[in-house]
Amino acid sequence: MTFADNLQRIRKNAGFTQEELAERMEVSRQAVSKWESGQTFPELDKLIRMAEMFNCSLDELVRGEDSAAAVSKISAEEEAAFAGYCGVKMKLARSITLGVFLILLGVTLIVLSDLGTETTQIMATALLLLLIAAAVALFIVSGLAADNFKKKNPCITDLFPAEEKSGFDKHFAFGIAGGVAMILIGIVILIFLDTVFFVAEAVSACGMLVCINIGVCMIVYVAMIKDMYNVENYNKEQENSNGPDWSGAIMLIATAVFLACGFLFGLWHPAWVAFPIGGILCGVVDSLKKKK
Repeated sequence: MTFADNLQRIRKNAGFTQEELAERMEVSRQAVSKWESGQTFPELDKLIRMAEMFNCSLDELVRGEDSAAAVSKISAEEEAAFAGYCGVKMKLARSITLGVFLILLGVTLIVLSDLGTETTQIMATALLLLLIAAAVALFIVSGLAADNFKKKNPCITDLFPAEEKSGFDKHFAFGIAGGVAMILIGIVILIFLDTVFFVAEAVSACGMLVCINIGVCMIVYVAMIKDMYNVENYNKEQENSNGPDWSGAIMLIATAVFLACGFLFGLWHPAWVAFPIGGILCGVVDSLKKKK
């Protein structure tokens, strides 16, 4: 096997595109293309960097002796740990998102109950507490499962294809932008219904809360899935004494603020802003973590 054929196979097995390899090597994509077509040969320092990056020897890289097997060989334990990692992260993302949805649903019912009798308001408050209890249970159970997994798996091999990661970046941008747009649409609906149609405040507030619920859930979910793809950050957090799950912590704090404002001061209606703020903070924190 020639170096050109070997490099192409190693690159694909490692999940790199020509553009990504070129960026790592600080050369143009055309240079990588020429390497893989056999038109040119990289300098020694580039070969050394590629060998380190692909975790193989120079001999394997240049001569192609079992190089493809060396790069693509992944133990059953690594595959099992990676599968468990994906499962735990997906479950955490879904649980946190569902918990946020349940809490905001309860807030919407509280606001809507203003149109009813005192009995209706009491029932809505009781239902809100049940929904909050269910949400907190989701936060705790999924958080404990994630912590237990971290203790057993301090390091994960990143098996996500590069194309899959770059493809999700578009979904992430759409999710954050769409979530913020839904929150703004909700505020516009509130203003429009109040000032143009003079609809009851409780009804217009409910319309706004529905949009905000959708927007916050979008932001929280895509932020946590983005965190799943950032395996490198997971491993770094494990090296730094198991860094906390900030998304879960933020939403728990938002819940505590909401409950404190509601029970202590009776401010259920304005206190719901803790959740859209919390959802936006989840996206901001994920972006900051990625830059570290």
